[in-house]
Amino acid sequence: MKATLEFNLPDDQEEYELANNAAKWYSICWDMKQEIRKNLKYNDKLTEAEFNVYQSLYDYLHEKLSEYGLEL
Repeated sequence: MKATLEFNLPDDQEEYELANNAAKWYSICWDMKQEIRKNLKYNDKLTEAEFNVYQSLYDYLHEKLSEYGLEL
């Protein structure tokens, strides 16, 4: 199976750039998730407040991914 995306450039330039850079966006989100997870799991120097911020960010990221039907 093949899929083809077509864009009417320059009118659809923004949509084209978004589709063309989707893998980069995914990589950034993946890296961010891993960094947050690493701090939650292994950084024993976090204050309780810092830990709570990381946990909130981790939960928010997963909530939004779930909301949009996405997984990392």
